[in-house]
Amino acid sequence: MLYITERAVFRLAAESLELIEIAPGVDLEKDILSQMDFKPQISVNLKRMDARIFYEQAMDLKIEVLYPVCGKAKIVA
Repeated sequence: MLYITERAVFRLAAESLELIEIAPGVDLEKDILSQMDFKPQISVNLKRMDARIFYEQAMDLKIEVLYPVCGKAKIVA
């Protein structure tokens, strides 16, 4: 299960929440961790959220085909 906010994305782990993405321009300590009543696990692969989701204009996405075996995406024109 994922919990998605305007600042971060958390994944429900076995015993806690795991922070997996943060929004561009967000300070991890000041804007997320200091606002929480507990400290989540922080993913070793912590990523930035795609900045395009915060723009008012369309994201201009092309079709992305996901390959579940390798977990990578291929852009298809």
